Amino acid sequence: MNSALRSRRTPWVEPVRPAFPKRKDPLFTAFRILQVIFVGLPIISGLDKFFHLTTNWDNYLTPLIPQLTHIGAHEAMILMAPFEIAVGLMVALKPRIGSAAAALLFLFISLNCVLSPGYLHLALLNLSLFGSAIVLCFLSWDR
Repeated sequence: MNSALRSRRTPWVEPVRPAFPKRKDPLFTAFRILQVIFVGLPIISGLDKFFHLTTNWDNYLTPLIPQLTHIGAHEAMILMAPFEIAVGLMVALKPRIGSAAAALLFLFISLNCVLSPGYLHLALLNLSLFGSAIVLCFLSWDR
């Protein structure tokens, strides 16, 4: 009976290749999405601190910073802008180090918003960016 079953089997046929390539690793896709976000966001907001196209960034600085440092709000934001741009470039070139720097940046921004009256909602949004930067840091560990 074994020989009868063997004779009825069809010969081995190579599987047909799908028209689309295999799906990429979803962790790598998540890494790239977060990397693009954390490259673009700090660079764009850092550049905008010079030009004030989207908002007047001076309003978002807690009043404690000018009181403690004797630096005006506008000057403090102008000093902060190159750091934000540098963080975005670090995420692009060295994601492991840059994502940790981005996490610290967004934690600092969140703390600034907590200390500013009326900006608690922005503090929560920046805390979510902080958490996303931590996720990018973990994902970049293998890259």
